[in-house]
Amino acid sequence: MSKLILMSVVLALIALPLRAASDPNPVRGIRRAVYAVLVFNLTYAFAIRFVLPRLGL
Repeated sequence: MSKLILMSVVLALIALPLRAASDPNPVRGIRRAVYAVLVFNLTYAFAIRFVLPRLGL
């Protein structure tokens, strides 16, 4: 399970900016990539802080 959690970070750091790069407007693409990574980081921190301890991992 811990390996899957670590791999999700690597996957997100590659996939989220790649998806935002398809935007034709470069400024909007950068903004979307930054927001997507920010949302992922907040969700990841919440999961590490509150969800995983309740699972007993």
